[in-house]
Amino acid sequence: MVSLNVPNSTIDVSAENLVRLDRVASQQGLPLEVCRNADGSATLTNIQVLWHTLGDTGLVELWSESSDPRTYDESHRPQFQTSPYEKIFRVLGTTGLRVPLKNSGLQVRTGSNLHCLELSGLHFESNSAVLSEDAKKDLAQQLAALRDSLTANKAKDGKVVEQAARFEIVGHADPRKRQNGTNEELASKRAEAVRDMVEVWVKDNAPQWSKATIRFRSEGAREQARKCDAMTGTESEACNAFNRRVVLRLTTVGPS
Repeated sequence: MVSLNVPNSTIDVSAENLVRLDRVASQQGLPLEVCRNADGSATLTNIQVLWHTLGDTGLVELWSESSDPRTYDESHRPQFQTSPYEKIFRVLGTTGLRVPLKNSGLQVRTGSNLHCLELSGLHFESNSAVLSEDAKKDLAQQLAALRDSLTANKAKDGKVVEQAARFEIVGHADPRKRQNGTNEELASKRAEAVRDMVEVWVKDNAPQWSKATIRFRSEGAREQARKCDAMTGTESEACNAFNRRVVLRLTTVGPS
């Protein structure tokens, strides 16, 4: 399927493509709305797809210079310049941050209504399902950013294009053995803790989402964000911190 100039897309990327996107986003200080899979691949949302399946290379845009005052860092430009198409995009007025990806590791979900957030910073202490104050603040900020993004995405008639329909909250645990309970139970408690906060936040800050269902489930230790089996001691602890996490997926629908 050929995809040309698809705004606000959800895309599935290979591990290799994700490494490139991570590097470019990190260089520019840009956030990625990403849910990572155990094999290194990921789902990303709010991505502008400029083309896909034309040749070996696809092209996505992480932000648009016309709407983002961020200063473009010319020193990084050769890493993702796409000549001979550069002049075409300048004529069209598309001068944002563009990243070429391998088409073989890129799938565009055209018209998708999935928003996928791996709640960055929302990691838990070992054997704990308690949200720290910093984690609560981080979660509230990410929910607010998602709310504002959906609110700003309006059709020409001024109607909001997307309405929140369903939250799915997935808890994860690292693979180490527990003295009390199981990884499955611990991951479920983590998801439940986030579910409880999301319910309160929606009531106080996003009444337009009040009809959205909020569900949670556990993946236990089955989907590891990092592979830490060969590590020991403090190295293992630091690595496994990324596995004690929660992922949030928001499904939206168009206006009724």
